[in-house]
Amino acid sequence: MGKDKRDDIHSAEVKCNLKEKGALLTEVMTFRSGRKKPKSGLEKVKAKASGPTKVDDKVTGAKGRTAVCGGLDPGNYTVTLEFPDDMKELYDVDGSTTSDTKEVQKRKTQTYYFEVPWFWLEHEVKYPDNKTFATDIGYVLRHKKPAPPDAAWTQHSTGRTANQKVDLDKVPRGRYRLELKLVYDPAWGGRKVVVDQDIELTATVSGFDPGADGAFEIRDAHTPGTVLHKLDVKVAEDVGKTKREIKTTWKPAKAQLKDLKSAKVVFRAVVSDASVFSEPVTVFAKEKYDVVDEDGNKLDTVVELRFSGGHIETKTAVGGVMEVLFPWNETVARIDMPGYKGKHISLDEGGIPVRRFLMPQ
Repeated sequence: MGKDKRDDIHSAEVKCNLKEKGALLTEVMTFRSGRKKPKSGLEKVKAKASGPTKVDDKVTGAKGRTAVCGGLDPGNYTVTLEFPDDMKELYDVDGSTTSDTKEVQKRKTQTYYFEVPWFWLEHEVKYPDNKTFATDIGYVLRHKKPAPPDAAWTQHSTGRTANQKVDLDKVPRGRYRLELKLVYDPAWGGRKVVVDQDIELTATVSGFDPGADGAFEIRDAHTPGTVLHKLDVKVAEDVGKTKREIKTTWKPAKAQLKDLKSAKVVFRAVVSDASVFSEPVTVFAKEKYDVVDEDGNKLDTVVELRFSGGHIETKTAVGGVMEVLFPWNETVARIDMPGYKGKHISLDEGGIPVRRFLMPQ
């Protein structure tokens, strides 16, 4: 049975009608904000078109283009982009044009162009001369989402500073804070260390979370490679929560200082591989003395002691009793008695624990 001529007529009518139709497609490109080139296609973006002819939603492919929507009656069509939620975090959707209206003409394909930049950041660490890079310092890059307002800072990435800028493309929107992993501003709680007396040790910390392990290492100031004593600590917020620190109280004992060869100690404050040395301070041991005359009478008098390391201690004996702070590993080199000029004074160190100054009459 032959082909029905009415089918040929119908096909011709369809072809004729299609010639009176138009088409559209959508192209979405992305780039680094502030740098228009190079650009690349942004895929997985939904394009919704509305106009005289109903159009099915299309999704951009690898080159940022949708398939062509044909068979459209001529007229104005509006294309609106819809982005997945996770994409809104990486691309500046709110700051970009995401809807456009154009005329689709018969026998022509109308292209809708959109450009959406991605979020990015760069960071570098230099010395105050602003020319020389500070290298090989650990850092943590923290991120805070724009909402809610009280969103917490979270760790985005970590690394070590290099001899160049660090570029990060397509980062989540929000605020960023670069923290160097440092331990600095070491401080003794006093100008001297006294055996059997508490002293506070502190250091400021950045880049490390509260609870991170740290330590204070007590070392000989003249041979700092030797650790005399170690105090384990944790990183904590200070009282005002304006900084992080490590802090402890040390009550030095003679047994802890048995290997101290000089009269001074330093401490090394350390968290992970970041550390800092304190200034040196002198270690003193407190000794008690009786000050008596040759007949054994207890005296009230001023005594000036000069030690082998150059330290001078001036003390007043009251009721024949005097406490003296001796620099560690130093000896008395000279004794001056303002009230006994021109007379010799003997120091009896055999009477430990109560030593004796024997005053001539």
